[in-house]
Amino acid sequence: MSVLKTAFPLLALSMETMGDQISKFFKCPPDEDAYRLIVALLNDALQWIARMNPALEDTKLPPSTEANISRFAETILPAHIRVAFEADFVAEKPNLYKYIERLRRWRDRFEEKLDRRPPYQNLESYSPHLSEFKFQKFDDVEIPGQYLSHRDNNKDFVRIDRFLPKVDVIRGYGICHRRLKMRGHDGSVHAFAVQHPAARHCRREERILQLFRIFNGVLGRRKESRRRNLNFHLPLMIPLAPHLRLVQDDASYISLQGIFEDHCRQIGINKDDPIVFALKKVIASLEPGRTGQQLVDPNVKLEIFNTIQEKMVPKTVVLEFLSSSYPSFSEFFLFRRQFSYQFAALTFLTYVMTMSNRYPHKMFISRATGNIWGSELIPALASTNPTFHNNEAVPFRLTPNIQSFMGPIAIEGIFSCAVMTIARCLSEPDVSHLPSQLQ
Repeated sequence: MSVLKTAFPLLALSMETMGDQISKFFKCPPDEDAYRLIVALLNDALQWIARMNPALEDTKLPPSTEANISRFAETILPAHIRVAFEADFVAEKPNLYKYIERLRRWRDRFEEKLDRRPPYQNLESYSPHLSEFKFQKFDDVEIPGQYLSHRDNNKDFVRIDRFLPKVDVIRGYGICHRRLKMRGHDGSVHAFAVQHPAARHCRREERILQLFRIFNGVLGRRKESRRRNLNFHLPLMIPLAPHLRLVQDDASYISLQGIFEDHCRQIGINKDDPIVFALKKVIASLEPGRTGQQLVDPNVKLEIFNTIQEKMVPKTVVLEFLSSSYPSFSEFFLFRRQFSYQFAALTFLTYVMTMSNRYPHKMFISRATGNIWGSELIPALASTNPTFHNNEAVPFRLTPNIQSFMGPIAIEGIFSCAVMTIARCLSEPDVSHLPSQLQ
C-alpha cells in the first residue's frame, strides 16, 4: 500500500475512496441481518434433531442454543420487534419442536416483509460519490477482479467509466445482498454482488478458486478439453475488507432452492412440508419408550423418499422450470448441453476437494449461458483428525431432479465422459502437476 500511495497517489486515492464508499453505505440493514440469523438458528435446530432422538417430545433446547437466542435478541434484532421475539423464545423457553415451528413462522414473516421491498433502488440514495464517480475520480480505476483471471497484457484491461444508477436488491436463501453494476470504458457492463461473508470461510474459498483457475489454464492448453469447451466456472471474488467482498454476479442466476420454492408456490404447499412430513414419519417409526440414539430402518427412509417424490416434489421440477424458460427447444438443447459439461466440472471439483453438504441453495445456474457456480466451495474436515473427509454415500450431488433434467443421453455421453476428460487432462502425461498443486 505504501508503494502504491507513493508511486500512484491519485490512483490510490480514487481506489480507497471507492472501497470506503462501498463498505460504508452497502452494509446490511438490521432487518436483513435478523433474517439471516433466524435462518441460521433454524438450520442449527434441524441439525440438532438429526443428531438426537426425535421421539422425545419434551426435548429441551441445548444450552448453547439458549445462549445464542439471548445474545441474538439483545444485540441484533431491531428494537421494534425485540419484545415479540423475547416473548416467543426467551420468556417461555419452548421445547425443540415449538422452537422450530416458531422460527419457521418468523422466517416466513421476514421473507414476506423483505419481498415487499422494491426490486431496485437508486445508487444516489446510497452514495452520491459513486453515482458521480465519472467526475469525482482522480485517475482511471480498472474493473476489479481482472488480475485474478491470469491475463498478462494490462493494456487490455477494462477501466471503470461509471457506476450504473440502479442498484438491484436481492433476497436469496437466508441472505440478502445488493447488486452493483459498473460500465467499462469499452461499453461492457460488469455486475457484482456486495456480500458480507464470514471472514473465516471467505479466504479459504478464495484460495480454492485460485487453485482451480490455475487448473483452468491447464484445461485451456489440452485439446481434449478445448474441443469440449471444458473449464471450471469460477466467479471473480474481490475482498474489500475482512467482512466484505465483491462477487461477480449475473441477473440470470437461479439456485435449485429458488426453483423448488417456485414449485411450492405453484402447487400451494409450504416449502418446509417435505421436511416436516419426513420428520413425523421418522418419529412414528421409532420404538416408543426407548432412549438414546435409534437407527432408522433404510426401508422407512426409502418409503418416505418415494412418497415425497410422488406427492410433493416430483423429479421433473427442474426440467419443467428450465425448459419453460426458453422459447424454442433448440435453445434449450444448447443450454442443457452446456449445463452437462459444467455440471461435470463442478462434480469433479467437489469430489477432488471432498466438499460435502451440496445443498440446493449452494448451486446457481446461469440461464443465459448454462454455466453453474457452486457457492461455499470449502473442503470438509473430519471431526476427529485434521484431514479432508466426506462421509456422504455419494460424494457429489446427482439427485433424481438433475438426472431427469440432463436425461440418460447427456449423463452417459456428456457428463461421465467430461469428468474423465478433466481428470485425464489434469493428471496425464505430466502426472506431477495435479499432486504438486494439491499438496
